[in-house]
This record gives sequence, structure tokens and C-alpha cells, in this order.
Amino acid sequence: MSRKYVVENKIAATIFNLIIALICLASILAYFVAPLWKVNVNYTLTAETFKSMTSTSGGSGSETGSEAGSGSEAGSGGSGASETDELMKEIEKELEANPIQAKFGVELHTATLLSSFSGNGEKLVADLIGYNVDSLVEQLSGTVKEVSKVAVKSATKVSLKEMLKDEDGKEYQWKNEAVMNEELDKLTDALVSDDATVTSVSEAAVNAVANIYKSETDEEISEEDKAKAREEVEKVLREVADENGNIDADKLIADLLAQAMNGSQGSGESGGENTEKKEEAGVKYAFAAFTANAESEAGGSESGAGSESGSESGAETGSESGETADATEQLKSALTTKINESIGDKMDTVLLVLKIAGGVIIFTLFTWAYILLKIICKSASRNPVVKLKLPIWLGWLPFLVLYALPTVAMRFATNAAGAAAGAAGAEASAAMSGLSVSFATCGIVSAIAAFALLIIWIPYHHLKSRA
Repeated sequence: MSRKYVVENKIAATIFNLIIALICLASILAYFVAPLWKVNVNYTLTAETFKSMTSTSGGSGSETGSEAGSGSEAGSGGSGASETDELMKEIEKELEANPIQAKFGVELHTATLLSSFSGNGEKLVADLIGYNVDSLVEQLSGTVKEVSKVAVKSATKVSLKEMLKDEDGKEYQWKNEAVMNEELDKLTDALVSDDATVTSVSEAAVNAVANIYKSETDEEISEEDKAKAREEVEKVLREVADENGNIDADKLIADLLAQAMNGSQGSGESGGENTEKKEEAGVKYAFAAFTANAESEAGGSESGAGSESGSESGAETGSESGETADATEQLKSALTTKINESIGDKMDTVLLVLKIAGGVIIFTLFTWAYILLKIICKSASRNPVVKLKLPIWLGWLPFLVLYALPTVAMRFATNAAGAAAGAAGAEASAAMSGLSVSFATCGIVSAIAAFALLIIWIPYHHLKSRA
């Protein structure tokens, strides 16, 4: 004979049921409001990390320079190595003062996962890329701005040192370093400001070089030389500006990522052309090309000619990119093509895995919806108390699968990778030291809700008594 229970204090049971219903609703809605799963990547580039990563290549470069040491070729090679070493030192100094932190995340939404049941893998990939690319470009924008500031300041310092040093060839020592840093900060601030334009940045560049030159030599750069330098700087900046002369960092990042993706596809002549475009785009964003004009102002005509040639080459690329309506859409298209090509004939397997994952999510949603349904159905009965075992035991599975297990696995993987990188060498070990990966999921709401139900269950189940 089955047990029958009644509840004498129905008001208390109704209040509890209302609270439980709200908890269940919050758990269900979280899956459609917040990302189902998010992978966060964080990388910190410090001076120590940069030095360790570049010391190996720097050493090999020096060896190559010494081996090649004969005739004029060796001389030019030694000069190039020296300039590179100086640039590396300046970058280290900048990173010591301001380490660069790169953060970005990739999301998976519940609706995208459930769309796997439609069997259209290409559409699923397109949806996944669609809402990730916009946020990816936005997140990388700040990082690229910081990188560009370090690159510009370091390259400008090296170029100015080269221009100002004496004929004896000794390293130039700044006479007024405070003014130099202040002027370069003004330049980099103008470069990364939200309302940056060709005019504002070129003016800031010319003013910075002129003011530093004056503080170091007590001499003015002529207006004619300033005008020439300004013209050369504007040529470089127009390659990364829109038709109105605005410099949009987000658009530029999308363009660079799209070209990088295109550069990794294909082979032969086509691959070579894409690689060239990628390299050109990388050079464009450095913005440090204007520092060569400082030497031109001091009388170096060859540098100016090289600048004109580079500008003409950049103008060609600029006109090509100008024909592209939307760099972000181009990036989405490139990523979609790349991922679909990588998956290839394994799309059915991928869809099967996603369907299984979708099934787990549907089951989880059912455990919470079932409680809501039971509360509604038993609201007018003698025993409105419902059993809470199903969501307490199984309602937090996504939290376990998408956060707890990956976090533990990542810690083991990080330790293993660190050991492997250490065995591989200092360069690999340094590269890994600044990397961290973390996970987030809306399933945490279900985990909290399940814990809350467990607490509520203690007084709740005592409301009923045997008839």
C-alpha cells in the first residue's frame, strides 16, 4: 500500500514552492541569457618573458653576423644586428614599466548547440563565428593598441639615438629623458585614441620628433623638413585609415586577422601573395615607419626615397583593402572557410558530439522544468510538497562538465606543458609562463540553484506528514 502524505501548513508550502519555482526559472533562463560555455585566454608579456623568448634567436643572430664577417656585407649585417639589439633593449625597458596583457574569450551559446539537431554543420559554424568575431576584435583592440605603443616608442627611441649619436659611434645617452618620454607618450596617446585621424597622429609624430630633437640639441628642425616629414607620415597612415581619414583600430585588427587567415590557406603562388599581404599589413600597423623620416630630416635622402617606395607599395595594398566593404565580415568569411576545411568530412562526427552535448543540456533543462510542472500540478492537492532529488543530483551536470572537469584538466595540462617546455628550452618555457586558460559557464547558476534546493529541502520535506 502506497504511502499518502498531507501538508497541514499549506501557506508555508506555497511560499516554499514559490521560492523553488523562482530558483528553477532562474536556472532555466540562465542557459538562454548567458553563454553556455566560455573559454578565457590570458597572456601576460613581461620584460623577463620577452628577454627569454628573444635571447635564443638573438644569440643565433649574433653568431650568424660574426660568421658572415667579411667585406661590406658583413658590415651592413653587423649594423642591422646592432640596431635590432638596440630595439630589443628598448622594448624590454618599455615592458618592464608596462607589461602587456592580452585577454580574449570564445563563447558557445545554448541556441547554437541545440541547432546541431538540424544537421546543418556549416550554419552552426557560421553562427558560432558570427557572435565571436565581433567580441574578439573588440577584446584584442586594447591589446594591439598597447603593443603598438610599445613598438612605436621603442622604434622611435632607436631611430632618434641613431640620428643624434656622435661620429665616434658610441651609444647615445639621453640628455633630457623626461622630455623624450613625455613627447613619446603624447604621440602614442594620439595614435591609440578613439578619435585618431591621419592629421592628428601625423601632427603628433612630427611635433614629438621636433621637440625631442630640440631638447637634445637646442636646435630647431626647419619648417620645410617638418612639412616633408608630415607628408611622409600621412602617406603611411592613410594605408590604415578609412576614406574620411579616421584610424579605426577595430577595423584594422579585423583586416589583419582576415589577412592572416587567408595567408594560412592555399599554396604556391597564391600562398606567396597572401603571405606578402599579411606582412604588408603587419608593417602598416607598426606605425614606426615614420621614425625613418627623422633621419631624413637630418639630411638622409636615401631614407626618404625608401619611404616613398614603401608608401607606393602600401598605397597599392590600401586601394585593394579599400574595395572591401566590411573587414569584420571578411574575417568571419575567412574563419568559416578555414574551420569548415579543417573539419572536412568529419562534420558528421562533430555534429554527433554536439548532439550528445545538446541532449545533456536538454535533460538538464528537463530536471528543472519537471519541478515547475510538478508544483503547478500539485498546487491544489492535499500534499503540494514536491520531491527535489532530480535537480539536486543531476541539475548541475553542465557545471561539472563545462567548468569543474576542464579546470582540473587544464591545471594538469599546464603543469605537463610547463615541464615539456622546460625540457624543450628556455624560449618555450618563457612563452608558456605568461599563458593561462580559464573556463566559465552559465551552468554555475544551476550549481548554485541545486545547492540552494539542498538547503531548502531540509525544512521543506518536514512540512508533509503521513495521512
